[in-house]
Amino acid sequence: MPAKDIFSRILDARNLSGDTKDSFLKPDYDQRHDPFLLPDMQVAVDRLVVAHDKQQPITIYGDYDIDGLTATTILLDSFEKFGFQNVDAFIPNRFVEGYGLTVDAVERIAADGAELIITVDCGSLSEAEIIRANELGVDVIVTDHHNVAPVQPPAVAVINPKRLLQDYPDMYKDYILVPSTGTGPSVAPISSTTVSAPESRDRSRESDAAQPARVSGDETDTIDASASAAPARVARGGAAPSSTLVIQGEEGADRATGPATSDLSADSARISHDGSGDSNTGPSYPKLYPFLDLAGCGVAFKLVQALQTRLDGLSKGQEKWLLDLVALGTVCDIVTLVDENRTNVFYGLKVLSQTRRPGLKALMAVAGVEPHQVTARHLGFGLGPRMNASGRLETAQYSLDMLRATDGMEALQAARKLDDMNRDRRAQQDKIFAEAKVQAEQLLDDPVLVVSGKNWSHGIIGIVAAKLLEKYKKPTYVLEEMGDEAKGSARSYGDFSVADAIRASESVITKGGGHKFAAGVTLPTQNIQAFRGSVNNFYRQQKLVESEQRALLLPSADTWAEIADVTESLISEISQLEPFGSGNPQPILKSENLLVKNIRRMGDEGQHVKLTLASSAKTMDFLAFNAPEHFFAQPGETVSVWYQPDINEWRGRRSVEGRLLHLEITRA
Repeated sequence: MPAKDIFSRILDARNLSGDTKDSFLKPDYDQRHDPFLLPDMQVAVDRLVVAHDKQQPITIYGDYDIDGLTATTILLDSFEKFGFQNVDAFIPNRFVEGYGLTVDAVERIAADGAELIITVDCGSLSEAEIIRANELGVDVIVTDHHNVAPVQPPAVAVINPKRLLQDYPDMYKDYILVPSTGTGPSVAPISSTTVSAPESRDRSRESDAAQPARVSGDETDTIDASASAAPARVARGGAAPSSTLVIQGEEGADRATGPATSDLSADSARISHDGSGDSNTGPSYPKLYPFLDLAGCGVAFKLVQALQTRLDGLSKGQEKWLLDLVALGTVCDIVTLVDENRTNVFYGLKVLSQTRRPGLKALMAVAGVEPHQVTARHLGFGLGPRMNASGRLETAQYSLDMLRATDGMEALQAARKLDDMNRDRRAQQDKIFAEAKVQAEQLLDDPVLVVSGKNWSHGIIGIVAAKLLEKYKKPTYVLEEMGDEAKGSARSYGDFSVADAIRASESVITKGGGHKFAAGVTLPTQNIQAFRGSVNNFYRQQKLVESEQRALLLPSADTWAEIADVTESLISEISQLEPFGSGNPQPILKSENLLVKNIRRMGDEGQHVKLTLASSAKTMDFLAFNAPEHFFAQPGETVSVWYQPDINEWRGRRSVEGRLLHLEITRA
């Protein structure tokens, strides 16, 4: 089968054809959505204009994961451009404040003189904390993307796309607005998303120009873009867009730092002037925001776009230089890479390839990432783990300082510190994982694993839970015993909700909650055994069949292929679908009846495998890291394999190889 036929079948498997295919392969930045369609955006902008005019002290309250850190940096950078003069940031410490807005932090911020707090990537459920801020005379603007309360907290504004999902559940499918059925508000189709702000939003100055677990970047360190094999859902229609993106010079200042064209793409494509929707493109406006799965950094970016309509300092097109941060936060928070997220990451990678940020340049250097070759996978596996390490071990302030560094040597020192912390994090993680496996082996009769230990840092146990789930194919809770109290993280898949199991165990826990696939829990240490029994009883009450649940973890191929047709040309075609991630996984191929010619064990414990497989006269290598035992097929056996094709470069030689995802022996 020619490579073109294989690629066509991949496109068909993902429902990509015609204009939908064109708009997916070549996203158009100009087709972004009107930020004022987000709840409370107008009132937030009005309040920030007052803060700007009075130069009121503002604190940006971030989160300690990558999404929160990038969102914080987006607002710090853009507010500086807008001319806000009294802005600082507060990043909570996981081991002191814990997640989200806290009363103690609010009181400290108020005591320091802040008159306005802007949360990023948190705050939607912080009613008590916002009430306390109001009592202290501090206004709060929430920007977030997590679950919302039935009644919003008493903030000046709560900008959260998920509010629309709560208010109009029948108007969205997979976080994407569906055409009106006549039973709800009149809504324009998604293709009509380039809209202007109404007249009331005109500039005040004429010179202005979130299958497998979906968890925050804080809870996953190797963010596998291929984790979900589900077909991608893509935005509807629209005219075939241009993939060009030019970042305009800022009164000539930009051109002093690079080529005169500020060209951001390898093929010399230029990103066109974006325009922020100042011209009416149609007789009607959509009444609801068309896409709800923005990351926290994406919501912060929409606030910046809205502020551009009211404040000087960040002219049209200049906000694109923030897209490197948007891409990093979006990929590492594992929101779906479709619609506006795909566009932001698509162009954000181009911006990152020639980023102006010394910190990101230094981080790519220590991670061994070539800027001109950066992909979403590099963000998830290279940059993300290093940035998360600081918050897991000590404080995420180190990562924020790296992002904000202006001096090259200062940035390099910060990046090296994060690299060192990441090595320390991996060493601690490996130690905890080894100890947890010993316990897990004694609990294999349980459908749900609950393991615990002393000195298992709760900054790391979430990763360990994910690794145990991957190894044993069981929902897993990992708990750190902290004297009389234990604190844990959980991971699941399929039809079992770790959050529901926690709620069903309320008689033996102190507190807990989360989502179906990722949750946290705190309980008395003496109740661990009772908690283990409770969550396993809950599993059995669901009448779930373990073998059927494990089957849900198996990869699903986009199409089949003969290995003779898996060529560099095909891989080049597949690369058009990048960036890969949640909602748009790297394509999976299946090849059948391959003869095992050779096997090589690799790694300190022989835990990795490299198979050489053959079909007729064609051979191809397949690699799997931390491979399950059945992957170690022996020469002479015949197998079927599910894999992702890639290019291996070694000492100037290039070859096609497969990243092995699943193997079945068909004939011994």
